[in-house]
Amino acid sequence: MPPLKNLQLPSPDTVLALTAEKVEQLRRQQEIIEQLLRLSFTGASLAEQLDAALELLVDIPWMPFTAKGGIFLADSADPETLTLFVGKNIPQSLREHCARLKFGECLCGIAARERKYIFTPLLPHRQKIRYGSMEDQSHYIVPIILGDQLLGILMLYGPAGHTSKENERPFLETAASTLALLIERQQAADRLRVSEENLSKAQRIAQLGYWDWDVRNNRITRSQEVFRIFGTTPREEPATLEYFLSLVHPDDVEAVTTSIQAALATNSRFSLSHRILRPDGEVRIVHGEGDIAMAEDGKPGRIFGTVQDITLLKHSEQQLTLAAQVFESSIEGITITDANGVIQSVNRAFTHITGYSPEEAVGRKPSILKSDRHDAAFYHVMWQALLTTGHWEGEIWNRRKNGEVYPEWLTITAIGDDFGRISHYVAVFHDMSEVRGFEEQLRFQTQHDALTNLPNRTLLLDRLTVAIGHAQRTLKQVAVLAIDLDNFKHVNDSLGHTVGDLLLQQVALRLNACFPPDTTIARLGGDDFAVLIEQLANEQNVIPLAETVITAFAQPFNLSIYETVITVSIGITFFPSDGSDAGNLLKNAELAMYRAKEEGKNKYRLFTRTMNAQVVHRLSLENNLRRALERCEFLVYHQPKVSLATGRIAGMEALVRWRTQDGRLISPLDFIPLAEETGLIIPIGEQVLRQACLDAGTWLGKHDDRLVLSVNLSPRQFLQRDLLATLTAILRETNFPAQRLELEITESAVMADEQAAIALLLELKGLGVRLALDDFGTGYSSLHYLRKLPFDTIKMDRSFVKDLPGEPSCEAIAITILTLAHTLGMEVVAEGVETTEQLEFLRSRNCTEIQGYLFSPPVEADAFGAMLRRKMGLALPG
Repeated sequence: MPPLKNLQLPSPDTVLALTAEKVEQLRRQQEIIEQLLRLSFTGASLAEQLDAALELLVDIPWMPFTAKGGIFLADSADPETLTLFVGKNIPQSLREHCARLKFGECLCGIAARERKYIFTPLLPHRQKIRYGSMEDQSHYIVPIILGDQLLGILMLYGPAGHTSKENERPFLETAASTLALLIERQQAADRLRVSEENLSKAQRIAQLGYWDWDVRNNRITRSQEVFRIFGTTPREEPATLEYFLSLVHPDDVEAVTTSIQAALATNSRFSLSHRILRPDGEVRIVHGEGDIAMAEDGKPGRIFGTVQDITLLKHSEQQLTLAAQVFESSIEGITITDANGVIQSVNRAFTHITGYSPEEAVGRKPSILKSDRHDAAFYHVMWQALLTTGHWEGEIWNRRKNGEVYPEWLTITAIGDDFGRISHYVAVFHDMSEVRGFEEQLRFQTQHDALTNLPNRTLLLDRLTVAIGHAQRTLKQVAVLAIDLDNFKHVNDSLGHTVGDLLLQQVALRLNACFPPDTTIARLGGDDFAVLIEQLANEQNVIPLAETVITAFAQPFNLSIYETVITVSIGITFFPSDGSDAGNLLKNAELAMYRAKEEGKNKYRLFTRTMNAQVVHRLSLENNLRRALERCEFLVYHQPKVSLATGRIAGMEALVRWRTQDGRLISPLDFIPLAEETGLIIPIGEQVLRQACLDAGTWLGKHDDRLVLSVNLSPRQFLQRDLLATLTAILRETNFPAQRLELEITESAVMADEQAAIALLLELKGLGVRLALDDFGTGYSSLHYLRKLPFDTIKMDRSFVKDLPGEPSCEAIAITILTLAHTLGMEVVAEGVETTEQLEFLRSRNCTEIQGYLFSPPVEADAFGAMLRRKMGLALPG
């Protein structure tokens, strides 16, 4: 020992400097540890946290580390194995070597196995091959341990030949312990997250959610699955009982409330199935279960439980119930056996068909029904089909319990279990003996009229085709009589369809009495009948039969408390002169019958070729009418209406003309009646009204804003349901003022239903249009209703004008019409004025306006516009 006097002690300043440096070092170490601890609260993943920790450690300025290193984690799935979890600036070759390390395999593996701190200033010679071309360096290897559990290894690099200082190991072990806390906390959080995700998945799979209701504070806590079931989100709903009840189906709220109150009052378990109404409008069915937890004061504090979506389960139960009902209510016999063919269940139809009750059949084999009509080969083929395809279908003879043998159509299907093995056989059969009876009944029903039991059109045409074949072979003739009841609609409308059906049944009986027993008499539908007479030698032999029918129908029919006479119209055709097949013969007979109706009814007519030509012409005209609509071939002509007070053109009547593509003009007398009958008058009328409004709108703006446009409404147009809507749309579309439009409506259209007509006319007046009563005096006029009808104008028909003046009756009628109109405050327009004498007579009686060839025929729009430009008028005596 050196002498004490030679011992050199550090100066006080040196001691203070060393102490301050140590304190500063401890402070910086504490900062690093705190930064490591804060990483666990960033919400980042474990890899992100350890990567940040490694970055922090290798950059410590007062530690001799190079900017590289790594953190290994123990593999929980593979004991005594390390996995390189994060690394910094580690060469690829070393990453490949160190990706997975066994304990004891290298320095890191040794540190893990022995759980000890290792420092080496140089690369061990035996490990250099692992590091490839890396330069020599020192290693710091620190086990990451929590309690007695190794979590991983911290591996850092320093310069080669570095000598470890005494303060390095404690700091690194403290840092490793901090990493252990970080790893354990994050792994626990990950395990909790995975556990929660698995729980959430389990709840989602089971469609089962958890809820907890704090009764006293009225707050409900729910799992995510509850929100999914109810179709809500946590942010959009208050967690209260009232909100929960708002999601319950309105019809189930009372039951749910009562159940909850009962559970609270009795401290009993809550269990109830009910419907919910989700915010998106979908109705679901849920089942709730809940237990009550008591508070310290002995009163209910919480109810916690589960809610499960059982919609699919309920639907499945309904389907099973429905299947059971179908099974029992099926009219076909059904047998279910096990894989060995032992009967497990039968339905009611099985008992009805076979006579065996369920108690007698269940537990036995279907062979109890065996009829012995099939040999072993038949059943062998059946079972081979079942075993290879799982299905067999065919007709088989079986025996009922009473011994009766019957045919049935049998279908057998093999049913497999979840493993593909046959578990059951289902046999469905129906009694062919009953079906064949039904087939006969259906065949009769499809070929006969249900009301009269007479053959229908199908059977008549079939028999007529056969009769034509026989007639061709025997050189005989065949006659067809088409018979229609005259005015049968009046019977239905006045006495009702029940009386009408009774009349049709009596008609069938009366027709049968007029012809020989083997004659085919058919009802074609409605009040149309037909008679087939075969093997006719002479056409004249049919005439007495037709007259017999007409005479027979002159006698009244007794319809219970009613008695009525119904006449008939008959059309007659013959094979081969009037048609070569059944369809043409019947069609031509109906054409002849329609001609008999047109000629006054209660008579017969023989078919002629001219009838067919007229029908062909009518069909051709109808087809051309439809094409004319598509091609816009209809033109609007205008005939001036002239004021007798001023002589000026006061208005015009729009008249339709049809000019075909080849330039021909077709008279309205030829196509208007057909258009009215077919309903085409409605679209034609719309075209005319639209074009007339467009034409007149131009003249109002350029020439005379006082003009009144008159447009005819046919009876069919007047009765259409959407007349008001159509009229309003056209006025809006053409921008034509309603007060300058006058609708001409015929007297017959108005008087068909006066009350309905008054209501409709008032609605038309409500639009602002003027109304004119056309053809006044030509039909049945009701003066009682005339005074109530809101007409502005009466149009005197040309039939009363043509013989003016000089014909006393025409003069009297004309004067009466003018006087009546003036008394009712209406204007009068006289049609068909062609002579000056007619003009003077009407002017002298204060007729308002005239219309006719004396001034101008109907002309095209351009010509009418020219009249207005020239201010053309009627020269009246001064």
